[in-house]
Amino acid sequence: MPPPSPPWCLIEQWLPGATLIEDLSWPEALTRVLHLRSATVDAVVKIGGEVTGHHIARELTAGREVSGEGLPVLIDGSAEHRVLALRYQPGSLVQDSPAEDDPGVFHAAGRLLARVHATAAPLLTADYPEDRLARLRRLLPRVTPLLDPALAERVAAAVDRVRPDPEPVVPTHGDMQPRNWLVGDGRPAVRLIDFGRYGRRPAYTDLVRVLHRYPPGDPRPEALLAGLGAPEPWGLPGWWAENVYQGVATVVWATDVGAPEFAEDGRRMLRRTLRDGTMVR
Repeated sequence: MPPPSPPWCLIEQWLPGATLIEDLSWPEALTRVLHLRSATVDAVVKIGGEVTGHHIARELTAGREVSGEGLPVLIDGSAEHRVLALRYQPGSLVQDSPAEDDPGVFHAAGRLLARVHATAAPLLTADYPEDRLARLRRLLPRVTPLLDPALAERVAAAVDRVRPDPEPVVPTHGDMQPRNWLVGDGRPAVRLIDFGRYGRRPAYTDLVRVLHRYPPGDPRPEALLAGLGAPEPWGLPGWWAENVYQGVATVVWATDVGAPEFAEDGRRMLRRTLRDGTMVR
């Protein structure tokens, strides 16, 4: 019998004799997410695939930089072998649960995100805006045939308008939305999971997905902003460009992985962002 593959050898080192409790992987199954239990610890083990291996490296960085109640605790990991182990955080996902209707949960999530953003001092740089524009230009030929002609034309015009001016960047979660929040029975305490898109970006980039999920006037985004202690992002210099970028990236990524419902989310983001030439509240 051949020896176990490197990820499983490492898992055995970190969690000797662990048994599988539950497979927590998302339906896309791009990263295997397993709840394992050893004699001494409950853990979540993540094993990245070819597409998501870099997410493991980002999550390892987050585990070494971000700490505190409600945030992941790293056991060990290997970027080379695309595997890591975190302490298991009990709770249920907020998305599509009664907790998603509770503005108090959003306020608590905002307070937790503020701690992530405060992990390092802001740094003024053009690196992220320049990278965002470069990515938009690379993705434009791919997204164009995935949109209706009128929307594709407006997206192309929008990309031409983007200017990569310097902006302050901080540590960000990268996928801040209720599918990455956990709550227990005693709401509104929140735990933040899945730092696979962790990185230095403008703080407002963590607001795009969650604000697009709810209609204008909904109290939940306002509660998130209040917990974060941040101003409304609508007038910030890079806000509009970030909305275009995340909409385009969502359509392309979701199409690549065969997730049409997420692709449609990206199209809705683009329509809302480009309506009347502004981001609609």
